[in-house]
Amino acid sequence: MLASNELARSIQPDLSEQEYEWAVHWYSSCGYDNLAKATAEISGHNSEGMHACISEGIEVCRRTGKTQCITCFREYATDVYHTADDTDMALHYARMGMAAENLESQDRRWASVTDVMEILLTRGELAAASELADSAIEFVETWHSPIRARLITKNILTEIAYLLGDPKRWEEQCVQAAPPKGEYLSYELSCDCMQAMIECIAGDFDAAIKRLTRWEQQLTRRQCFEQWAETRFCLLAAYRMAGNQLEFERLADQLQRKLQAARDWHALRCLKYMRDESTIPVPRVITNHLDVGPFAPQKSNVAATSSIDSGSDSDSEKEEDASADQSITIDDSSDHELPPVIAEIHERLAKLIADETPADEGQDSIDNIITDLMAINTLDQTSEDDRQSTSRWALYTLSLLVPQTELANEVWDWAGKLLAGQRQDAVTLSLVARLGSILKYNGSEQMSDRIDEKQLEGWFRESLDLDAENASNFGRAGDFFLFLENLGEAERCYARGWRLDRSDGDLASKLARIYRRTERERDALAVLDMTIRTGTEDPNLLWEAALSAQVLGQHESTLTYLQAFDDLVPDQPWGNYYRTNSLLELQRFEEALTAVERETELNPDSPFPVLAQRAAIAAGTGQTAKLQQWVTEILSLPLSSIDYLTPSGLQKALAVLWQAAETLAADDPLRVQVIELLVASHLAPDRLFEQHRVIGEPLENVNFYRCTIEQPLDERWLNWPGRLVGEEELSSYQATWGVIARSDNEAAESVLEWQSKCFPLAAKILDVELAGEGYREHVGVVWQRPRISS
Repeated sequence: MLASNELARSIQPDLSEQEYEWAVHWYSSCGYDNLAKATAEISGHNSEGMHACISEGIEVCRRTGKTQCITCFREYATDVYHTADDTDMALHYARMGMAAENLESQDRRWASVTDVMEILLTRGELAAASELADSAIEFVETWHSPIRARLITKNILTEIAYLLGDPKRWEEQCVQAAPPKGEYLSYELSCDCMQAMIECIAGDFDAAIKRLTRWEQQLTRRQCFEQWAETRFCLLAAYRMAGNQLEFERLADQLQRKLQAARDWHALRCLKYMRDESTIPVPRVITNHLDVGPFAPQKSNVAATSSIDSGSDSDSEKEEDASADQSITIDDSSDHELPPVIAEIHERLAKLIADETPADEGQDSIDNIITDLMAINTLDQTSEDDRQSTSRWALYTLSLLVPQTELANEVWDWAGKLLAGQRQDAVTLSLVARLGSILKYNGSEQMSDRIDEKQLEGWFRESLDLDAENASNFGRAGDFFLFLENLGEAERCYARGWRLDRSDGDLASKLARIYRRTERERDALAVLDMTIRTGTEDPNLLWEAALSAQVLGQHESTLTYLQAFDDLVPDQPWGNYYRTNSLLELQRFEEALTAVERETELNPDSPFPVLAQRAAIAAGTGQTAKLQQWVTEILSLPLSSIDYLTPSGLQKALAVLWQAAETLAADDPLRVQVIELLVASHLAPDRLFEQHRVIGEPLENVNFYRCTIEQPLDERWLNWPGRLVGEEELSSYQATWGVIARSDNEAAESVLEWQSKCFPLAAKILDVELAGEGYREHVGVVWQRPRISS
């Protein structure tokens, strides 16, 4: 209904257009919120669609202007990444929520601090979780439902107190009467799980089992998967502490099957820990031994249990999988020894690529190499491992060559026969699916019709089910979903692959790019930073991290990343440009001058942004004559000649130019020329308009409008100062302005006055949209947006 006016009117025909638009604005983010909640309840937080719910929900919040609601979706991200067994990223999201400066009903810090406590508890970090108790108690009153928050906090702290062996520790601070029975079922479930834990600690296992079994049956009937799984874990803990291993294993097998279907990787790791007979039985779900309290192991026993989980998700959790990963992570061929028969093929390829002479008859070719690859008899290999490795390398090599051959049909027939004999090998299945996707989307129309997209998707998904611990398989599946623009599934695959191999820079970069596409720059930087901290020496990763840090205003971090980048690949163009930007923000003008001079030496063909930085340095050091010199030189460079900057790069350079020019006197001709140039480019920084708008006292009950204009152009456009590269063919353009005004007429007048500075011909107002009302603000234009062809 929120997406379809027609559907909404089929339910309420008399709904006015204004009421419908208000409902869409107000309820859209909540609609995605409830969709995410329902999906998680039924299928689990790592089920298909959850990542899409988060990214699309955040996008809806930004589109409707309800940016404060983004915090809700970050809470979901905490649960999703926790379920996906990436507690480092889950903590990143939760701690962002704790640090958020929210007000009144939008304060979500209580939810975030309880999330952090839960994550720490499952990692066995009981001491750290207990240190957050005061924060949880403090934030209770900021929650939109303090009674509910007090009830939940009471149970969390009671559980921690019993695990610490100090049951009455927070008893006086957690006083809240329980609601009548039947009014708050999820709280009653939490109370009974806590009571069962207390009974297990006291040795009354029968009472705990009876209590939990009753809830488990009720939750099964209501299809509440996540609550059922949590209750089953409590039940398993009771059976294990009671010593009933037979029933424990029967119930654990059932739980494992359901968790695998839900792809709940974290719960599966918890179950593995619980099933390890060398660990100490604890009446709650954990992935590592508790660090303090009566259930913490004695120092002599720590080594016996620490091999299950180091307590940090940044390390590999299973030593036995390390050797297997080395045999199947074939995307990075430089790290692994090729089978001899494949090595010979690669030598032929290297010679073929190096040979630039025209092909003669009988000379080696791509088709010859492909034919020989398909003719390899894996039965000649001495072991099953060698045969499997040769098949995988053959598939991988073919995927690189098929875009350059006419033998697509023959290759696909060969791959089908190979897959028939290795259907249960996850890596082979994944590689065949990737080969099929390359043939389908990069090959001939015949192959596009022959290969079914749904079958390829099914093979990728099946490969992940066959082996949930292989990072490369998740990476290949992520590539497939990204190609299809299924960002939610691509994110889920990349996130899992990166969780399995924190040092994989390619996976980290791809995941970070998805975050950027969904306006989550801070999350992108967190991913890049974690991978860099593993010791991965990838200059591309350092470069991405530096740019992300600069966008976020983390200028000291930007300088650190750039220095590490320079250590690996020194004297690269643009590095000192970004270094100068951060040094300017930090007002370290002497260092900025050194950096900008070095950039001039390394990048002499890109003068505009460097000149803007020189002007900013002169402004910052009070050298007015120098500033005027640099501004004059900048104004002599036509914007239409700047083909070495992206639109966002040019916008940043113009912002630096304005930062310098605004220190000139208001009537300085150079300052006036800079204003005219920036406005005419439609890339003027918001700050420029603020200085013209914030005059006198603010007015009451003013509104915010978005005004769209159309600007006709004539022969003067070709030499117009505001024209950018690639815009020479425009005959007209459209652009949007944001404006504070008392009425739509006043908004239109303000916009047309500013638009008249953009080109001599009169512009036309296409639309005036009311985007917010009832403010106390100064009237006038707030921003302009880049133009688009009309």
